[in-house]
Amino acid sequence: MIYHLYKPVIENDEDKINELMAVYRQIYQIIALMICGIGMILLIFLPKIVKDVEFSNSYLVLAYIFQLVATVSSYLLAYKRIYLNAKQKQYVCIIIDTITLVLFSILKIAVLICFKSYMAFLVMSIIQNIFSNTVINIYCGKYYSFLKRRKAIDITIRKKIFSEVKDVFGSKIAGYVYSSTDNIVISIILGTVQVGIASNYKYLMSAIKGLVNSAMSTMQPIIGNFLNADHSNGEMYRLLKNYSFVRYILAVFTAVPFLCVVDKFVEMWAGKEYLMSSTIPILLVIDYFIGSMSGPLGEFLTAEGMFKYEKNVSILAAIFNVCGSLLGAKLLGVQGVLIATVISQCILWIGRGKAVFECVLKKNMIIDFVKISIKYVICFAIMGVLGLVIAKRIHIFGLIGCIVSGMVSLVVVSVIVFLFYYQTEEFKYVVTLIDDFFIKKFIKNLN
Repeated sequence: MIYHLYKPVIENDEDKINELMAVYRQIYQIIALMICGIGMILLIFLPKIVKDVEFSNSYLVLAYIFQLVATVSSYLLAYKRIYLNAKQKQYVCIIIDTITLVLFSILKIAVLICFKSYMAFLVMSIIQNIFSNTVINIYCGKYYSFLKRRKAIDITIRKKIFSEVKDVFGSKIAGYVYSSTDNIVISIILGTVQVGIASNYKYLMSAIKGLVNSAMSTMQPIIGNFLNADHSNGEMYRLLKNYSFVRYILAVFTAVPFLCVVDKFVEMWAGKEYLMSSTIPILLVIDYFIGSMSGPLGEFLTAEGMFKYEKNVSILAAIFNVCGSLLGAKLLGVQGVLIATVISQCILWIGRGKAVFECVLKKNMIIDFVKISIKYVICFAIMGVLGLVIAKRIHIFGLIGCIVSGMVSLVVVSVIVFLFYYQTEEFKYVVTLIDDFFIKKFIKNLN
């Protein structure tokens, strides 16, 4: 939806912005109602999904309803975040969300200590979402007072955006199905206990994904503004290559250390009995790497407003993931579920790439991009194998073992990235970014 705002924001067309914001407000309200409705329907299947647990059915239902309300509450008053994103001021949302998170994390800990109630914990989550969005609304009202003006909704614009929202919503639903399939299938076929054991690994990977996604969250409006400024195909392709390399660097510098450290960390944190087959972290890392590589392509499609293509690819990947996970769980257990997820990520990567080069860039550029992507995969595989081989030879355990293994893996990644990429334009671009954003600011602060 945000891509409609890029041009009026650049032109500072306040009337047009208000028209769009009025539509976005309606859309967020409708989405909140739809999530609530779908969530209540899915409540029927809760006993079949959550099995082998000691809690009563009524307790699980109440916890589910509170969690559903927490999700719905995140859409209330949230539509003004779109304007800040289009203005490339998402850092305001990040600062407010971070302060709110810290404040409510302290309150949640206090609630758990005092009341020992998970329900009270969930109520605090609901209040947290409403509080954060309210503060953002107050900020927008203070610094962008024109947003307070009510503007009549243009029916033509409304129809166009609502049509696009159907594609976006379909894509998001497919994304939720895709991301939630693993735990649901494991719970139904292998039991909830297996979900808990696998979650030790998946929780750590999710934390890494969250950090990287937060770091890259400001790129969407930057890409959108760039594509709406009449740049040539060559310039757009250069942006895609540079951004893909940035995502690649972030992926390898987080994925390879995770691969080398995670078993030692889980053993230290949860105990040796919670260790899983070595293929589990390998598959999680491959899934994360491919997702990182397909991310820029997805953001290009979104920035161009090509929601239908993104929806079709996402639905195809989600369907395969559900069917493949069910079959994989029967044949190979948890490993089979994760293999299906990796293949689904490949479908997303290929489908998004095909759409971008057929509809946004020139078709003949795809050959060059495929060569670059194959090189990324080969280098990543070399880093992973070398990192694992060296980490297995480090017979130091506990926190010190994690630190040593992590540092060694970072050295391996740094050397291979330098050897393979130091002469490329993308590498020089990243070096320039580091120099501009970190080294120069550091030197300036020293002076």
